[in-house]
Amino acid sequence: MSDHEYQIIAARIVTHIDNTLTRYRYWHTMMDIQIPPMIEKRIHALIEAKYYPSISEAIKDAFKTLFATKPALKIISAIHLYINNEVSISKAAEISGVSIEEFKEFLASRGVKREIYPDERIDENVRMILKHPTN
Repeated sequence: MSDHEYQIIAARIVTHIDNTLTRYRYWHTMMDIQIPPMIEKRIHALIEAKYYPSISEAIKDAFKTLFATKPALKIISAIHLYINNEVSISKAAEISGVSIEEFKEFLASRGVKREIYPDERIDENVRMILKHPTN
């Protein structure tokens, strides 16, 4: 491997570690969320009435409704996840509810430059195909 390839791999490792630490800090913060008492009572009322099986399900439904009523938030969250290398461009487009090409346009309109790194798996697959021709 060349020095450049080692630098790319090292950058990916550092990015992965940084993202892991960021997610840990994020989820740790999420555990400390303070819900106003009346909202907490209303959530528990829905659980006791068997409308939701858990607080987690109630929160999932609340966010599903939020994203359905404010579609721009889906795009904003998908861009953030993509920029922070937490999802691929295809997954970000799926989260946004748009095609990959439309998502690329959202990125460009916000001045986000896409970085495309070589994928070692593709290189390995090409080597395997060349090593074992089908003819």
